[in-house]
Amino acid sequence: MSPVTPSDRKKRTSYGEGMSGSLNIHKGGNFDPIATDLKKYSGGEFLVLPSGYFGIGERALALIGWERYMSELALRPTMIAELLDKITDCKVEEAKAKIALGIQIAHHGEDLGIQSTTFFSRKMFREIFKPRLARLFRVYKDAELPMAMHSCGCFSDGGTRSLLGPGQSAVGLRR
Repeated sequence: MSPVTPSDRKKRTSYGEGMSGSLNIHKGGNFDPIATDLKKYSGGEFLVLPSGYFGIGERALALIGWERYMSELALRPTMIAELLDKITDCKVEEAKAKIALGIQIAHHGEDLGIQSTTFFSRKMFREIFKPRLARLFRVYKDAELPMAMHSCGCFSDGGTRSLLGPGQSAVGLRR
C-alpha cells in the first residue's frame, strides 16, 4: 500500500466511516479449539495457554498496511487511535469469552520493534498504545488471571517496566 497522500487525508476523516453493525467474535466457532484443549488438558499436569498473538497494533497494521499505518501514526495519530479503539473493543470481548471458557492464564502478543529499536517513541507508546493495552489487560487482571505478554524486537530499554504496569505478570521479549 502506498503512503498516505494529501488527497487521502482530504477523503478520509475516520477509519470508522462506512462501518456498520457489530463484530460477532463468536461466529464460526472461533473459540472451539480453546474449549477443546481446556476440556482435554485442564485439571491435570498441563496448563493451556490460549494464543493471544496478532495484537492490537499488529491487527491495525494488517488491516491498512505498513506504510499507511506508520504514516498515519505520525501524521494523524487520532485516526490510528480510533482504529486501535475498535480493535481493542474486539480484543476485550475476546478476553471475556476466553475467561468464560475457564482459561487459567492470559496471553498477548504484540511486536513492538525490530532488533535494534522500537517502531515508535516511548511517548507515542505511552499516549497511543499503553492505554489500550491497559484496557485489555484490566479484563484479565479483574478476573485474577496471570498475564503473559510476548514482543519480538527491541523493547527492553526501559519500556519493559512500563509494560508491566497494565497488569502483566510476565513479559517475554525476543531479539
